[in-house]
Amino acid sequence: MAQIYAYMHPDSLQRLVLISVNTPGYFIGARDILDKLIGHMSELCAQDVSCSSRTDDLAQTIYEVNHNMPERWLVFHIDPDTVRLGVQFQFLNNANMPAVFDAYLAASEGDASGMAMATLLTRILTPIDQFVYGDTFSKGGSTDRDKYGGIESISLGIRSWACQWREWGWPMAIGWPVELIPQDLRELQETDVEMLLVNGTLDFATPPTTLDDARPYFHKAQMVLLPEFSHNFDVMELQPEAFERLITSYYDTGVGDDSLFVYQPLSFEPGRSLTVMAKQMAAVMVILPALIILGVVLVVRRIRRRERSEAELSLKWQNHLFACRWRNCQ
Repeated sequence: MAQIYAYMHPDSLQRLVLISVNTPGYFIGARDILDKLIGHMSELCAQDVSCSSRTDDLAQTIYEVNHNMPERWLVFHIDPDTVRLGVQFQFLNNANMPAVFDAYLAASEGDASGMAMATLLTRILTPIDQFVYGDTFSKGGSTDRDKYGGIESISLGIRSWACQWREWGWPMAIGWPVELIPQDLRELQETDVEMLLVNGTLDFATPPTTLDDARPYFHKAQMVLLPEFSHNFDVMELQPEAFERLITSYYDTGVGDDSLFVYQPLSFEPGRSLTVMAKQMAAVMVILPALIILGVVLVVRRIRRRERSEAELSLKWQNHLFACRWRNCQ
C-alpha cells in the first residue's frame, strides 16, 4: 500500500521507510525462491557443527521429510499440511527456526515426535478458522489475483517447500468479493520518492529478491539487506538499537546508518525442542492416569482397611458385652 501511495501521491512524501518489502506477485509466493532460501539454510547448516553432524544436506533432509511424513507418532496424528503451515509461521522469526530444524532432523532419524507436536501446536496457536481474512484478501486479492495459477502453482509438488499459507488462503481469496485495482498499480512503477527498503535474507514471507525487483524502479531508494534476519519482527527487534539508528538517521539525513548492525549467525540449537515437548506430553498422558489409578487404589485400600478395623473393633466390643452379660457385670 505504501508503494501504491508513492506512485499516486509522490509530492506528499518526503521520505518513506518500508520494512519487509513486498512487490507485485509475492502475495502469491514463489516456490523456486523458497527453495533457494531452504538451500541457503542448508549452506549455513553445513558450517554449523551441531547441524552438520546430523545431516550432510539439510535441504535434502527437509525435502525427504516433507514428501515422506508419517501419519502418526504413537497415538498422535500428524498432518503434513498443518506441519508445513505451522513451520511457515515459525519461519517468520529466526529464533523459532532451530526448533523446526531439530524436528526435521529428528524425523529423518526416525523420530517423528516433533512433527506430531508441530501439528498439535499449529492447531492450537494458529487456528485458521478464527482468522480475519477480509483485510488480507482485499489487499492481496485486489493486486495479485490475476497472477494466481491455481493450487498446483503453489502446492508442494516436487519442491522442498511450498507457499503453505497461500495454499490454504488463495482458494478462499479467489471467491472473495474484491475488484482488481488498476493495472498500472499492480505492477512496479518508476518513482523518485526517497525510500529506505529493509529486508532480511531469510524472510519466507517477503523474500530478499524483492529488493532486486524494486531496484531498477525506485531511483532514490537505499536498500539494506540484513543477513540471516527473517520477517519484520526480526528486522525491528533482533538488534533494536541498530534498527533505531538506521531509521532515525534516514529520516534525519536521507541516508540510513546501518553500521550498528552486527552479523548474528543463525542458530541450530533449539531452546525448546518440539521432540522433547512431545515426549514430555506423552509421558504426562501415561503417568498422570497411572497416578490417578494408583491414588484411587490407595484410597480404596485405606477405606477397606478402615472398614476392616472398624468391623474388628465392633466385634471385640460385642464380645466384651456378651462376656459382661454372661458374668452379670456392669
